[in-house]
Amino acid sequence: MISPIKSHAGTIASIAEISREIAELPHIESEHIRIASILEQSLNEIYLFDTLTLRFEYVNRFAQRSLVYSMVRLRLITPMVVKPDFDVAWLWIS
Repeated sequence: MISPIKSHAGTIASIAEISREIAELPHIESEHIRIASILEQSLNEIYLFDTLTLRFEYVNRFAQRSLVYSMVRLRLITPMVVKPDFDVAWLWIS
């Protein structure tokens, strides 16, 4: 998006270019908050982890309660710690 910047006299003094992504940040942030709220309120156990390190990135409250681990502790471990027979091979199956 290109926006003119006008002087006090009303003439165009310069032009500012704002990318659509930056202009939409408030919308994106509110959508992120809405999705986070949905995940957190779910009665299902939800686990998100980094596929490279296999460390947990997010575990909702219901899952934390089920595991009896805090999010601080979960960020330091992998699914294999809480479930030793966890098979990561299925992650790379197309």
